[in-house]
Amino acid sequence: MNAMSAPAKPKSLVILICWLCCVIAAIIDSRAADAQVTRDYSERGERGRFQELLYEYGQNKSLPPGFELQALLALSHYPELKTVNIRFVDDDVDIPLSSRPHQASLLKGAEKRHYLVVIDSNREQGNGAFLLKNQPFNAQVGILGHELAHTVYYLDRSFSALLPMPSVS
Repeated sequence: MNAMSAPAKPKSLVILICWLCCVIAAIIDSRAADAQVTRDYSERGERGRFQELLYEYGQNKSLPPGFELQALLALSHYPELKTVNIRFVDDDVDIPLSSRPHQASLLKGAEKRHYLVVIDSNREQGNGAFLLKNQPFNAQVGILGHELAHTVYYLDRSFSALLPMPSVS
């Protein structure tokens, strides 16, 4: 390609930016390899708490099939989300995960809005290394927790503060 090539498509740019962020995160993570994990969950160890977690944190939640326990463990770090409507959705999108208010509920107050955590588990581009299903259990909890942190952020935002966001139906 020469310098006069057509500009990259916006979708390609988003993928490139996501890839670069992941590379940077991997470099930072490799430097912090000696750092201790704050919480080390094991699926076997946490499976016995499923009903307790579901009762306490599963209210108004549509949990992601195959990741129910991981989602509940992540939710347990955010008591402010206990009664908030959150739907985990598996959809074919441009990035592996995203979190946002549901478009139809934007005019409601923050506590009454419905929020989406969108998981793309069938990406056709790349090698799938960044898909949630390809991560260890503890990482899945952390990744879902990261997306829920965005939801907490949206709780403090008014309708007008959320307007520039792209929407998902």
